[in-house]
Amino acid sequence: MNTNYSSLTTMHDEQPKVLFIGDSTSFSNMYLRLIQSEFPDLKVANVASASEAKALISPQGTRICAIILSCQHAREAVSELESIAQTMPSIRPVLAYQTVDEVRKALSATDRNAIVERLSFLPLRARMDCTITVLRLVLSGERHVSGEVLDMLMAWKSEEDADQNGHWTLTAREQEVLEQLAKGASNKLIAREFDLAESTVKLHIHHIIGKLGVSNRTEAAVAYVASFAKTNAANS
Repeated sequence: MNTNYSSLTTMHDEQPKVLFIGDSTSFSNMYLRLIQSEFPDLKVANVASASEAKALISPQGTRICAIILSCQHAREAVSELESIAQTMPSIRPVLAYQTVDEVRKALSATDRNAIVERLSFLPLRARMDCTITVLRLVLSGERHVSGEVLDMLMAWKSEEDADQNGHWTLTAREQEVLEQLAKGASNKLIAREFDLAESTVKLHIHHIIGKLGVSNRTEAAVAYVASFAKTNAANS
């Protein structure tokens, strides 16, 4: 059974707690009860607002290991979560959302670079078994970013990397990966060359393709070779 704000403030046990911030339209009683049944060693608590949550959180206060904040009120969501996470760095922050547009608006309301590297994202429309899997990852110290949110963040990153003349600039690592692509190296070989995970290589390639305005890795390699040849011709 989920615990409401008034009862939570009277607790003195050391049982860790997961705090959900949002009203019943985001987190219904049934939703919270199902989560509680999957995590019998935790207390699942719910408050309606960040101000109520802040009253519970202090180094000497209630032991809260994760906070799941609904971004239903998107303009305030991330800034509130950022403030809470700064108060207690050990707390794992999670942004719960119905649509990617909610996430976009929420991240636009604050300095997203200051919090996004710590955030996990929980899609509220996911099946309960998927929700439980995400929460298990978060509680074990991992982060979860859904594919749709990752696509949005990568698109944002590409936009931020555009220079004042409207040209895309590659990072040093992306330049190195592109050079390997031009040599025909596979993701596995590139990962081994730079001691990276293959998933990281894929992410770099995704950024490169987006920045160069091409459709695939082959076109990216061709663009690199053409650029290299043009530079050599200009220098000769």
